[in-house]
This record gives sequence, structure tokens and C-alpha cells, in this order.
Amino acid sequence: MKLLLDMQGAQSQSRYRGIGRYTLELGRAMATRPLPGMDLHFALNMQFGEAADAAISALGPHADTAHRLCYRSLEDVSFVAPSNEVRRHAAEAIVAHAFEQSGADVVWYSSVVEGYHEDVVIPARSLHTARSVATLYDLIPLHEPDTYLNHPRLRHWYDTRVKTLMQCDLLLAISEWARTDAIDRLGLVPERVVNIGAGVDPLFRPPAIPGPLAASLAHALGVRQPYVLYNGGLDPRKNVPRLIEAFARLPENVRNRHQLVIVGRTSAEQMATLSAAVRKAGLPAATVIFAGYVSDQMLVELYARCALFVFPSLLEGFGLSPLEAMSCGAAVLSSRAASLAEVVGCEDAMFDPTDALAMSEKMRQGLEDPGFNAFLRHHGKAQSARFSWQDTAARAYQAIDALPDRRMASARSSAITVRASSVVCLHSGRPPGWVEAIRGLAKCEAAELPGDISQASDALRLQLVATDHIVYALPLSDVWRMPSWLQAWPGTLVIEHDAEPLHSGGSALFRARYRAGGYAACLDPLATIPLRLGERCLGVVFDEGCSPTALSIDPAVPHDCFSPATHPDRLISRLLAWRETSAASSESRLLDELAGDATARLADDELAAISDAIVAARPSAHAHRWLIDVSQIARNDLGTGVQRVVRSVLRQWLLHPPLGIRIEPVAFVEGHFRFARRYTLGLMGIDAGQLDDDFVAPALGDQYVGLDWSAETMAAAAPVLQDWHRLGVGMHFVVHDLLPLSQPEAFHPFARELFLGWLQLASHVADAFHCVSRATASELEQWLGNGGAPFQFGRQPAVDCFPLGVEITTCASAPGELPLLLADAMAARPSLLMVGTLEPRKAHAQALGAAEHLWNQGVDVNLVIVGRYGWLVEDLARRLEQHPEQSHRLFWLRDIGDPALEAIYRKASVLLAPSLGEGFGLPLVEAAQRSLPVIARDLPVFREVMGDYPVYFQGQEPGDLARVLAAWLGNTPPPAPKRDWPNWAQSAQTLAAAIQKLSPG
Repeated sequence: MKLLLDMQGAQSQSRYRGIGRYTLELGRAMATRPLPGMDLHFALNMQFGEAADAAISALGPHADTAHRLCYRSLEDVSFVAPSNEVRRHAAEAIVAHAFEQSGADVVWYSSVVEGYHEDVVIPARSLHTARSVATLYDLIPLHEPDTYLNHPRLRHWYDTRVKTLMQCDLLLAISEWARTDAIDRLGLVPERVVNIGAGVDPLFRPPAIPGPLAASLAHALGVRQPYVLYNGGLDPRKNVPRLIEAFARLPENVRNRHQLVIVGRTSAEQMATLSAAVRKAGLPAATVIFAGYVSDQMLVELYARCALFVFPSLLEGFGLSPLEAMSCGAAVLSSRAASLAEVVGCEDAMFDPTDALAMSEKMRQGLEDPGFNAFLRHHGKAQSARFSWQDTAARAYQAIDALPDRRMASARSSAITVRASSVVCLHSGRPPGWVEAIRGLAKCEAAELPGDISQASDALRLQLVATDHIVYALPLSDVWRMPSWLQAWPGTLVIEHDAEPLHSGGSALFRARYRAGGYAACLDPLATIPLRLGERCLGVVFDEGCSPTALSIDPAVPHDCFSPATHPDRLISRLLAWRETSAASSESRLLDELAGDATARLADDELAAISDAIVAARPSAHAHRWLIDVSQIARNDLGTGVQRVVRSVLRQWLLHPPLGIRIEPVAFVEGHFRFARRYTLGLMGIDAGQLDDDFVAPALGDQYVGLDWSAETMAAAAPVLQDWHRLGVGMHFVVHDLLPLSQPEAFHPFARELFLGWLQLASHVADAFHCVSRATASELEQWLGNGGAPFQFGRQPAVDCFPLGVEITTCASAPGELPLLLADAMAARPSLLMVGTLEPRKAHAQALGAAEHLWNQGVDVNLVIVGRYGWLVEDLARRLEQHPEQSHRLFWLRDIGDPALEAIYRKASVLLAPSLGEGFGLPLVEAAQRSLPVIARDLPVFREVMGDYPVYFQGQEPGDLARVLAAWLGNTPPPAPKRDWPNWAQSAQTLAAAIQKLSPG
């Protein structure tokens, strides 16, 4: 049995109250010890994004991507504003539809009485495909309607919520008092209301070493004396003003030795009322401390160290605060009203909440009589041990498991109304002949299918909302359009005779291959098109002259072969039958249900938003995708080392995608992620005009891979990535180095801040970081462990490493032509080669100084620098350009291609790598692959990557390096044995395996 627990009770403002704690603790207990045969899932409203993150964090692995449903609703749907009514009704229908689409057998509403001031959405109707359960906290507003329901709109809202409770198949009451009250007031059958009680979090335990008053309390709250504590809500029924009065009535010698600490989130209006009560009681302001909302850790300290905990509530559904206080070892006094006697379980600890004098006398006894205080503490520990969330969860499971199974097909079909059929035919050029033929049987309209779903006008969307049946009439070569359109608008596909042969290689067929099999399929002109239609396709009709064997269609999709023009009645019959037997029919009925009321009162863009929200509720129907972020390189490929990695890995994945994975490069453009199809086709050497860069709609099971370092777009993209993460998209980032943090002096302040901002935002959402070396991975783990950034779901990302590749074939490619002066110089004397952007950490200045030492000592050697102009090197650049050895024994080549670089590698004597810091050191590997000796600074990352192959040196002065160079030139040692490095195919495979291993699930 699939049980879906709606977590809005832990997302609204109730999350700061007992309802929020009850929802989270019970959900966690049920997930920890599930009943055999029960499959628990959690539903989260994406309108409350940060609260959703907090709930996912609190639930931990129990709310992984496979066990959570993050659904979209609408904005501005709170009950308080009459203008929200139509949107609210639409949102209720959307959420009900999302719950039904989830496949849940039972949907459990954690808190029904919500949504007056907030955008909490509780479906008003019963669910067609699932039984409904709700937590019953209390019906206290019905006890005091003049206080809580003193406005007609407020009363109307509460009545609708009570009606929803009454429609539920089962109510789970938090106390016997709440259960009995509901049965009596609502006339419910007793079997439909079950008392499951409540528990107390293991967090609420006495501290290991109680000790004196904690300094943290004194500093944070101003607590400087023994204190009486209250924790809870501050609405009128909580009776806090009378607690203030009772405290003021204590004997003066007792009162002066104590403070009153009141904990709880408060509004400005409540604060004014309580402050007035303090003044009326004649208490000094410092005597009463309003602590506001405090963390759980602080609350435990407050409970454990209080002289007395007093709970004066006039009405209570349970009383979680006194239970927590007892569990922490506090001496607890409580009102005897409503459910509190069940919780506290001791008549001697109770008082009349309407009598301030009696309350004060009981408080005096608890503060002045050590024996009575000790008795209260002893009793509280024993009493609180009787309450556990595990027992509560077991009672809830038992009650739900006993529900009769009412999920019958007849229940679903009862909502279906038989109406005269209307048909909209979407065609790719001109209306097919059968449109006229069926107009005698049904109302039929025809419209041209836009090139992409994003181009659909609001008028067309409204037309599709209003119709009973959508028919797509397309030639075989145009079926590439279908998956995205069917995902948005379920319908029947009529495939017509095609003038363009299936294997003609035309642009339409190219798009079909891309849609069906990704980029790799674009390079295979002979493969059969695997048309993935899924359940969004109600059925397929193959017109005469079109063979069903031309496509590989999911056998679950019904199909038939006939001419609709000749047999229009058969087409209508198929439309009716396939619609009612399809899983998509419920969505069509929902759209019908909304259209009448919504069309009249909402703007077209609001209707489009409603439609999009319904679409977002659908289960994912496509293969798992890796959304590869190429935002930076797609906009501006500078040819950097990082971008070389991006191109190399991406090419491998495009040509050889991991099994079951579809590779889709994406780029962040103007506030949205779009598919980077044109860039990708260009990278593959294919005409980039054949595909459009459509918007990305993520789905559960997708993985985002930050292969490119897209720091400039990260700040704007971060909210989108957070949203994707909640939906269940895995988040992966490739990290090349942490040099802006480890060597800040080598980077411009703007670049440092840009990098830090990127790393913090990436760390917030990441599931995993994939570093190009173990050294970088160790640095990153240390940075994360030191609190580098808060984590979205409270879990530190995993960190691993993968090796970069070297393409062996590049070594054998034909070298390019070198400038004559350089060619002559390299032929005349030994050449020291440096490869890399000119920037401070690369230590070009030290290398130039070392070369000058050698020249001054009469050593005839070239220094050849290959690298673009970087940053913070203005003086060095002038020194290079104006150097007397320039173009004689000193060469700086700023912009050369791979063939020229290959020629330089072949003619160089040694690669010089004096860099002060690197993430990997790809030029060293490239040199070693060519058997070119390497002299490198002794860095851990170079040792990791290169082993004993280079000659290592230390020291940052030119003379330090000059001595090593002179010794090497004077007695060139034989190079160490060449190591084997992975090629780019192996590198890409290793990274892919790590992504699959660390993907959330």
C-alpha cells in the first residue's frame, strides 16, 4: 500500500508550533519503522520552498528522491482574499490531481485547518483514486466561535475545513479528548475516528550535566535568576495573560527571586496584549522575558534548567509542550482543561486555569516546597516515558491498514460525465480529408500544429482545454514533435502517408532521430526510430499507405490501421474508447472541469499557468537525462584548460552515452535553462540550424552536471537549481581547483569573490562534487567541513575525484608550421617550454628570471612561453614584450592552435612547470605522453598525477630554479619510464560511473 503524507503542516507557519513538530516527528517515526507492505512517501508544496528544504533535511534519507513528491501549486490562493477564489479552486483541483497521479492508495493530510492567510492548498473534494486520512488536532474554534470565528469569511473558511475533515475516510486524533469531541460535535461514526496519541522527540532529554544556569541563556535571553517557563502559542486560549497575573500574585520574596520566561513566536498584536498584561500586573519589564521562537537545542536547555514549567491553556487538543518539559526533567504544572489531564496524568500537578489565585498558589508550592518540586520531576519522567512516536506510528499504521479498499474502477468512472464529442485536429500543413468526414458525427475544428510547444498561443491552449479529444494528424517524418506535445496535451496520433521516405535523411527525420535517441542517434541514418510516446498517447491510428512496422512503438500504446476518411465512425469509436481507458483521461476531465469557471474569470496567462501546473504533476515519462551545463563555453569558448576538459568529456558522452542515459547539454539564458542544441550540434560538426534551443522542463530522475565552470550565471541560476533539487534532480559539479581560495593573492578581488560565490551556491545544492585530483578533493572536503556553506537538505555533498584524459591520437597528428624565427631558434639550441595562461601563480616571472641567470652565465637556451594574456601580469607582459632577448631566445606565443603546439612539443627539450598551484597539470601529462622531460615544482598534485616522472625543484627565487636548470642542461638525465594515463574516453567513463554512483535515489 502506497501512503502519501502531505507535509504542509510542517511547511506553513504551523511549522513553528506543535502541529509542525507533530507532523515531522510522526512522519520520521513512520518512515523509521514502516509496517510491512506499507510504502511511505512525503508530499511537499513547492510554494514553500525553504520550508520544503527544512522538512527534507529533517526527514533525511526517508525523503529521498524516490520517496518524495514535490508538487507545484499556484500563488495568491489564500482564503482571506475573496479575489483569490477562482485561483484557489483551480489550485485545489491541481493538488488533488497531483495526489491522484502519484499512484497513492492513501493520502494523509497532516493539517487540514490551514490556508486562511497562507497559500496552503487542501483539496476540497474527495480523491477519485485514493482514500483520504487526516490528522485531527482539535475543534477548539467551535468551542469559542466568538473568539476564533468572529468574521463571516473566517467562519466560512473554517466550515470548509471541517467539511473536508468530515469527508475523510479516517481521522487520526491526537488525544482521546479530541476524538470524543469530534464524534460528539460532528456526529461522526466512532469507528472513523481513532486516537493515536503523540510522542516526544528523543532530543527532549535532560542534559548529561545539568549544572548551574547556562551562560548561553543569560547572554541570549537575559535570564539571570531561576525562572518559571512557558512555551507554546500566544493566542487567547493559551491564557498567558492570566499566567502573568498569577506570577505577579506570588509572594514578594518568591517573585523577586525568579523571572518569568515566555517562549513562542508572537505577532505585534499579541506582543501588545502581553506587554499590557505585564504593566497591569505591576511587574518590572526585566522580570518577564519574551524569548520569541527558539531553537530546539535552546528549548531543551530552557526546559531542563527551569525552576518550574507552567502550562495554563484553557483548551488543548493534546499538550506537546508539557510532555516535552516533563521529558527534559522539568517540574510541570498544568491546567486540567481538555486533553491535558491525559498528558500530565497527575491531579496534584493541575489547577483551574480560570482562577489566577489558585494558579499562583500552585506555583508557589512548586517553587517553595522542595519535596513537591522533586515529586513533580520524578512523576514527569515516568509519565513522559509512556509516550513515544514509535507507538504513535504503530497505532496510525494499524488504523490505516484497517481501512476498507474503496479504490474501485466504478469510483473513478462515477466522476465521468458522458457528453457530445468535440474534436480538435492539429495538423502539420493542411487539414486532412477526414476532418470533413467526421463533422457529421462530432464538432470538429482544425488548427496547424506550431513548430514547438513553446510557440502555442493562448488561444490554441484554450481551444485544447475546451475540447473532448485532441487528434494529431502528422506524416511519419514529422512524428518527432509528438513526445513533447503529448506530454503537455494527451491525445490520439493519426500517422499519414509520408512523401519523405523514412531513410531519406531529411531535416524532419533528423529531428525525429534526435527526439527518439539523442545526439548519438543523429549520426546513425539507418536506425529504426524508437518512438517513445508513453501513456500520454491515448492511441495511434496508421492511415492507409503507412506501415506500423516503420516505427518502434511501445506495445502498451493501443493502435489500429484504417483510413479515417473512409471510416469516420471507427475513428470516433476509437477516440471514445481510448480516452476512457487511458491514464491521461483524468487530466482531460480535470481540464474540462476547470475550463468553464476559469475561462470566464481568469486571464489567458493565468489559465496557461494552471495548465502548466497540471503538466508539472505528471510522472516522468522519458529516459533519465543528464543535463550538462555548458552556459559559459556555449557563450564564449576561450580555449582554456577547463573548457578543453568540458569539450573532451562532453564529446565522449554525446557519442557514447552511459547506458540508459540521455545526454542533454543546457545553458542558462535570461533567467531560464534552455537546451544548448545549436552549440552541441556545432561541437559535433553538424548543421546547427536543425534543432531549436527550447526551455528545459526537469523531471524526477534527471541529473544536473555542472561540467563547465559557469560562475557568471550561478547567482541567477541558483534559485532554479534549488527548485530542481527539490523536484528530485540530482546535483553534480566538477571542480578543477580551489586556487582562488588557497592562493588569493594570485587573483583579482573580483575573481576571488566570483569563485567563492559560485562555490558557496554550488555547495548549497550539490549532491556530489567531482574533482580532477585527490589533492583538490582533500582541500574541498576540508573547506566543506569547516562550514563553507549551508546545505539545502542539511547533508554535506559527497566528494570524489576522477582523472583527466589525454588523447593519444593528438600526439600522432601532423604538426603545424612554426614561425621561421622560432623554428630556427629551437633548432639552434635547447628550448625550455612553458604552456599555460600568463597569470601570477604560474610563476612565469621566476622562470624568466631563471633564464636570465642562465643567459648571464653564458648558457645558450631558449625560453618559449605558450599562453594567453591572463590577469595581474601587466608588468610581466611589458617585460616580456620589451625584453632584449625577445624573438631571439625568448618567445611568447599568445594564440596558437593545436597543430602548432604539437610542433613546439616535438622540438622542445623540456617542459618547465614552476606553477605555485594547480588543480591537475594537464600540460605535464601531455608532455610525458610525448616522452618530453618535465621539470616541475614539488607540488602534491604533481606528485599525485606524475609520480617520479618529472625532476622536481623547490624554492621561489629565480636562482633556485636556475641552479636546477643548469644542472639538468649540463647532464640531462634519462627520462623516467612513461606512465599510462587514461584517454578521454576512459576519463569520461570514470566520471560517468561516479555520477551514477552518487546520484540521489
